[in-house]
Amino acid sequence: MMRQVGLGWAIRGSLVAGVMVIGVLAGGPAGAQQPLSLVPADQGGAPLAAPVPAPAATPAPTPPPSAPAPEGNRASLFEVKDLRPLTIDGKGLIEPGLAGMPGDIWSDGTPTSRRFAERLIAAQMAQQVPALSDLQRRMLVLNSEPPAQGGGSAAGGKDGSFLEARIRQLLLLGNTEEVRALVDLVPAQSRSEVMILSQVNSLLINGDSESACAIVRQQLEQAASTPWQKAMVYCEYLAGHGDGAAMQTGLLRDQGEAENDPLFFWVAESLSGLQVLPLESLKDPTPLAAVMLRSSGKPLPTGVLVSPPAWLARTLALSGQGAASSKIDPLMRAVAGEQAFQRAALSREALTGLYDKAVQAGKLSASPLETLAADPSAAATAALWVRAKAQGSVPDQAQVVAKAWEQANSRAMPLLAASLYGPMVQTMPVTPDLGWFAGTAARILLASGAAEQARPWLKLAQSQSNGAQTALLDRLAFNGFSSGLSADALAAWRKAQAGKSEDIARREQRLLTLLQAVGDRLDPGLWADLWATSARDAGQTPSASRWQALIRAAGQKHVGETIGLVMLVADGQPVAALSDGALSLMIDSLRQVGLTADARALAVQAAIASGL
Repeated sequence: MMRQVGLGWAIRGSLVAGVMVIGVLAGGPAGAQQPLSLVPADQGGAPLAAPVPAPAATPAPTPPPSAPAPEGNRASLFEVKDLRPLTIDGKGLIEPGLAGMPGDIWSDGTPTSRRFAERLIAAQMAQQVPALSDLQRRMLVLNSEPPAQGGGSAAGGKDGSFLEARIRQLLLLGNTEEVRALVDLVPAQSRSEVMILSQVNSLLINGDSESACAIVRQQLEQAASTPWQKAMVYCEYLAGHGDGAAMQTGLLRDQGEAENDPLFFWVAESLSGLQVLPLESLKDPTPLAAVMLRSSGKPLPTGVLVSPPAWLARTLALSGQGAASSKIDPLMRAVAGEQAFQRAALSREALTGLYDKAVQAGKLSASPLETLAADPSAAATAALWVRAKAQGSVPDQAQVVAKAWEQANSRAMPLLAASLYGPMVQTMPVTPDLGWFAGTAARILLASGAAEQARPWLKLAQSQSNGAQTALLDRLAFNGFSSGLSADALAAWRKAQAGKSEDIARREQRLLTLLQAVGDRLDPGLWADLWATSARDAGQTPSASRWQALIRAAGQKHVGETIGLVMLVADGQPVAALSDGALSLMIDSLRQVGLTADARALAVQAAIASGL
């Protein structure tokens, strides 16, 4: 039986094997991922001259995982060591055993063609479900046999194209430290331009402009291609060479580049002191342009934080340093941080640091607790976090956390709140006087991956008068299903529910769907009770092309394809927005290829995000 990653899955990274993890990052509808012009999609990939080593940043201390660098920027994630020898395309950061996957996820049985695998990776969105984000990242950084060359690739089937595809996708997901760690595994003389540009993008997003500009200057000595020329404009500006930056911008405009990247020219000219019209939108932004905007002091366009891509949310949330420091309003940075955190592109420590700054700059810190709980804004979420930290007793802290959980559900962000408050709840003793809080504590711990810590809270919750509310959640998380769900247990759960009858029926349908998907044996009569209700499968259902492809891949036990297609079915949506049919398909498919712990983790988070 394949070794599984347990239900206490890592929210922001369970990475490594031969690679030592010395820090790990924490994890509205997802926005479309925009093309990154600093990473040309059809680049031939010929190795370039090795970049001059960037000035070494002082490493952050390595206390518990996720220790943030100053201002929430991430320090080096990995100490890279040699893993088992593979081709360049198979290089990764975690061995299959620790990833809970086989080493041949792309070559087991009928091998997946490289072209197909690269297209599958490129089509994925950043996920808003921690269990899926963790699984997606493990797939992309796995040290394993690469797909077969058959079918070619977008870059002509060259060696390194599959590693480039993974690096590109990790950058789009905002996983900048994983990008840099993968690039570091490649000998300097073998790094393609795609790899080096991705490395520069990661440094820029993280605010390490000094290291990024060192690489840019070295690459300009080798090849004065357009991406390096654009990056040099920003480096000149940061170095205080405004005239040089303006001259380089003019040369690029003369070359006709303004039509290809209007945001870059808008920001470059505003940085040089020229009068520019207000920015109305961020259409197809690149990391370079977004970083320049971050340090320009210019207002962000309306709506830019509604559903930004993960990498852009991370860029706008982080601070930068020195001349490149962010001039974005603290509350807007906190909103961007929430978007990045939900998509596993920002650590918990970085988000809480943004909340602290937003509260310092705002006016809600002294508001009554009930007022904050009823306020569905990021500012109120930040104020509740600061209030919870400040409590001197466990009962008082539990009161604030309970209100924060209530507010998070009103914002449709329970999984964010679970990841945020999970470590805090873990420090609370399970005592009878907290019976009123037990159900909330159990849900927070289960959703944040702390399954074992949730057990005593679940036991306490079930001893309360409304204990039946959590009994079936306990079954979903832990039961081995030696016997089927009884009609009496379901009837007790129904009796404990509050709300309109149609809402109860809708929740019941989701609950039964999730139980059956993880292996519970449900009598058909339990489903029949729902036939007379108006419950509908109202969530998002995937297209037939994705649905059928996932059924085929799981049936043929193609692990890599199954994981990739599960991500396409989820499509970056909040789990509560997915249909019961889609969730059932995703969970069942993961179980078919042996990823049973991941399947159950998804089911538990789906249940809690759906109000169960």
